Amino acid sequence: MEKNGAWGMARDRTQHWFRLAVQMRGSVLPRIAPRIALFMAYSALIVLSRQMGWKIPISVLGELTSNVAYNLVLGLLLVFRTNSSYDRYWEGRKAWGQIVIALRNFARTIQVSIP
Repeated sequence: MEKNGAWGMARDRTQHWFRLAVQMRGSVLPRIAPRIALFMAYSALIVLSRQMGWKIPISVLGELTSNVAYNLVLGLLLVFRTNSSYDRYWEGRKAWGQIVIALRNFARTIQVSIP
């Protein structure tokens, strides 16, 4: 272990980032892997059909593209809510830090004032 970072946190050099990224324990990957495989197969089927010269009616893909638009709007809404909740958390943390500092100063004042 060696010390790195702004606060001198210990970091294990033997653990590689890729191993950490693909670990299954405690990961969401096993839950979403079937969906990823399904959409990969669907995309490959569309590409293969276009390569073979088969025409796919736009009505088949129309519902999928409208679903993407709805998901985009929902994703942006979630990002906005996450950012605003983080801002509220950060404001609360700053206020709590100011309370702690004020209490420490008050305790020092009392300690110095009482003989």
